[in-house]
Amino acid sequence: YNLEVDFGKEEGTICGGEETQYSIKIKSLGSVQQNVNLEADGAEWAGFENNSELNLAKDKEKSAVLTLSPKEDAAGKFTITVSAIPDNKTAFMMSDAININIVSKAACYQADINTRPGITSIYKEDFFFAKVTNNGVKKADYAVSLDGPSWASVSPQTLELNPGQTGNLNVKINPSGDI
Repeated sequence: YNLEVDFGKEEGTICGGEETQYSIKIKSLGSVQQNVNLEADGAEWAGFENNSELNLAKDKEKSAVLTLSPKEDAAGKFTITVSAIPDNKTAFMMSDAININIVSKAACYQADINTRPGITSIYKEDFFFAKVTNNGVKKADYAVSLDGPSWASVSPQTLELNPGQTGNLNVKINPSGDI
């Protein structure tokens, strides 16, 4: 009834309010075919949906998907343990664990924008730049917009940044002569 349970990693960071899935490998090292029940412990928002039972032949491996669905206000560190129980024989249960750090949704996608505090225009077209830095822990696709007069615009309209990465926004001003 010997089994091997493997997350493939020891830790992960996820965002509150977002569903995340981890693939777990279960391998039969025993000498008989067995039905394996999977259980997840450590948080009420961790579990298996449809694949909590596997049938494994000798020396075969299958994957199961663990789904983590913390609430949006969840934050902190959690240890999620997955146990594989062969043929309801708890004495032969094998487990593996992963440490999960849940970060608030706002902290996951936090952006910092830096630009000049003001600009003086001589009633002609001008450009200036704004730097956007992803200070969050996840890759983010930011939608870009500008509040201001009709003669001011910004491009690009979207900005994709990895954690710690900085990108530029181009702000164009083109006031008419009667402004």
